[in-house]
Amino acid sequence: MSLGITLSQLVQESSEPLATGIPMLDEAICGGLQPRSIYEIFGPPGVGKTHLGLQIIRNNSDKRTLLIDTHKLTPLYLLDSLSTLHTVRIRKFTQLVYFFQVLSQPYDLIIIEGLSQLLIDYLHASMKYKSRNVDASLHAFKNRSLILLMSQLTKYANQHNSCIVMLNDSMNTAYQDYSDVPLISFDGSENSSFLLKSEPKQNVQKLKSALVANASVGGKDSRWEVFIRLRIGLFWDWERDLSTKGSSLKVPRKTRIAIFIPLSTNSSSSGSVQVPEVVRLPNEPNEWVNTAINNMRRKSATEEESYIRDGIKDLEERQSEHVKKFPLSDYDIDQQQTKRPRLSAYSETNLDGEVLVVYDSEG
Repeated sequence: MSLGITLSQLVQESSEPLATGIPMLDEAICGGLQPRSIYEIFGPPGVGKTHLGLQIIRNNSDKRTLLIDTHKLTPLYLLDSLSTLHTVRIRKFTQLVYFFQVLSQPYDLIIIEGLSQLLIDYLHASMKYKSRNVDASLHAFKNRSLILLMSQLTKYANQHNSCIVMLNDSMNTAYQDYSDVPLISFDGSENSSFLLKSEPKQNVQKLKSALVANASVGGKDSRWEVFIRLRIGLFWDWERDLSTKGSSLKVPRKTRIAIFIPLSTNSSSSGSVQVPEVVRLPNEPNEWVNTAINNMRRKSATEEESYIRDGIKDLEERQSEHVKKFPLSDYDIDQQQTKRPRLSAYSETNLDGEVLVVYDSEG
C-alpha cells in the first residue's frame, strides 16, 4: 500500500520529537515521541495512562492535537483551555477505520483513548451476530481488522508528519484458550502425522496489551504489530531497597515502572533478540502522574460540572460533524478498486428499545 509520501518530503518535513514531560521516558525513547510513528501505551486500570496522555498534550500545547475518546470521556477539565486541541468521540471500531480514511485535517499529535475496548466490542459483536467474515479463527479476523486500521493510521501519520499514541488496557493471559496453537510431533518433524502433542499451558500469567490478550488470542499478532514503533507498558512495582536505617516501613512502597517493548525495529539482521528495557519512574507525584494536575488552577465543583456538561455537548457536536455525516451503508474503506474489506451498517434494537447501528465488514 502506498503511504503517499516521497523521500524528499521525509527530508524536508523532519521535525523534532514530542517530549512527554518525563525526562526518564524521553531519554528511553530517544528524546521523545517521534513523528510519523505509532506508539502504544498499555497498563492496568489506575496506573496513570490517561494522566500521561494529558501530560503529553499539555507539554505540547503549541502542537495541533486531536484527542479521540471512545467509551469514557477524558477529564479535559484538568487542562487549561487549549485552542490547538480538538476532540471527537467514536464508539465503533469500524467508525474509527473510516474516520481515518476520510480525515484530511493535519494534526501533529493524535491520542486514541481506549482502542482496545473498541476492538473487544467489535469482536464480541462479530461473534454474537455470526458475521460471515468470522471464520473458525477469530484471531485471523482480528488480525485482518487491525492490519486495516494500522494501515490507515500509518498512511495518515506519514502524510501529515504526525505522531499517534494509543492508550489501551491490559489483560491477563489466563484468558487464552490456546485455540490457535498447533499440534507438534514428538520427533520434531513437520511432516509426521502420528504421535502428536500440544503445547502445555504456561503456569506464569502475564499482563499483556488488550489488543493481544483477548478472546482472539493467537500467535500471529506480529502481522499488525509491525506498524507500531514502540509499545510501552506501565505497571506497579515495589521498591527493592529496604536497607534504609531507621526506616519504620515494613512494607515496600509502591512505585511505577515503564517497560519499553520495541516492535517495528529490525533486529533480525543482527540475529539478536531485543530485551525490553525497564525504567523505574519517580515516586514523587509532582514529577509523575499528578504533574498535569498540581500545576494547574483547580476549578470549583460548579465549574467542573459545567465544564463536563459543555464537554459532552461539544463531543456530541464533533461526533455529528465528523462521523454522522458519513454514509452508514455500503461504503468502501478504500475508494480504489482493490480487494479491501467493505463496511456496511444495519440497525438493531436493544432491550431498552434504543435503535443501535451495528457495523460489519465484508470481505
